[in-house]
Amino acid sequence: MIPLLAFGFLYVQFEKKLGNIDTVTLQSGDIQVNEEVENNAVLHGYTNIALFGVDSRDGSMDYTNTDTIIIASINNDTKVVKLVSIYRDTYLNIGEDRYGKANAAYANGGYKWAINMLNQNLDLDITDFVTVNMNALVEVVDALGGFDFDLTAKENIYLNGAILGHSREVMDQHYEDI
Repeated sequence: MIPLLAFGFLYVQFEKKLGNIDTVTLQSGDIQVNEEVENNAVLHGYTNIALFGVDSRDGSMDYTNTDTIIIASINNDTKVVKLVSIYRDTYLNIGEDRYGKANAAYANGGYKWAINMLNQNLDLDITDFVTVNMNALVEVVDALGGFDFDLTAKENIYLNGAILGHSREVMDQHYEDI
C-alpha cells in the first residue's frame, strides 16, 4: 500500500502541474503545532507532508474516513524521503479532546483535524498535505500499466465472492459445484 500511495503522491504532483487538482490555502490558525516542536533544532531541516487516502469513490474528499495515513518526511539537505504509515485504528486525540481511531479525525473535522491530530499526538510540524480518494489510486495503477494476475479457479471464486460480500460457506459451496 505504501508504494501505491507514493505513486499517488507523484500522480498528484503531476496532475497539480496540469491544473486538475483542488488546492487549499491553510489559514495560520487552522493548523496547530506544539511549541516545543517549533523550537526543536532536530526537526529543522525537514519538511513533513501528510498523505491521506480517503474512503471515497464519488469524488467527495470532505468528512470521510482515511483508509491510509502516511507521513512523508523529506530531509531538505540530502533530499532523502522517508515514509511512515500511521495505523488507522491507532487510538488518539482526534480533536477537541475527543479520542478515537486515527482514521476518524478526517471524518469528523476534515483535513484540519487530521493534520492537527498528527501534529499534536506525534509532535510533528506538518503544514502541507495531499488527499486522494479511491479513484485516484485506480488511475495511478492504470497509468502505471495496471496489474496482471494469474488466478486459479478457486482464487477467482473467493476473490469475486469477497467483492460481492458472500460468506465463506457460499464460496466453498460454489467452488465444490465446479
